[in-house]
Amino acid sequence: MKWLIAVALLVVAFVGARLYATKELEHQMNHVHKQGPRTPAARGLVYEELPVDSAGRTLNSFYVPADGPALLIFHGNGEAISGWVDALALLHQANIAAMVFDYSGFGNSPGEPTVANFHADALAAWHNRGVPHNPIAW
Repeated sequence: MKWLIAVALLVVAFVGARLYATKELEHQMNHVHKQGPRTPAARGLVYEELPVDSAGRTLNSFYVPADGPALLIFHGNGEAISGWVDALALLHQANIAAMVFDYSGFGNSPGEPTVANFHADALAAWHNRGVPHNPIAW
């Protein structure tokens, strides 16, 4: 009976340590960046700020329409959508419509920057029905 209690305690300790380590790693690996003042209008582009609903969180995005295919941009760690204005301009010049969005906790988007939220945010942006464009590559 004592060995059963010892094994149960070891399992609980292992699971607890793993959960703590995962949460700590997640916290340390995410470097959020608040949204800057730049918008695509700074480059003379017509754009929309489309809301992306992700599990009750409304994420911010910039959508720049064009006549060609569409591209969904997943920005990197430590970035925000305001840092993608120049890239959006280049894509627009190439007739590529593009949308870049801020994950939960990035830019002005609410929520915590967790792996689970990143997954939900990516799916929500991918399936966003607010984009007024018929994307070829989405």
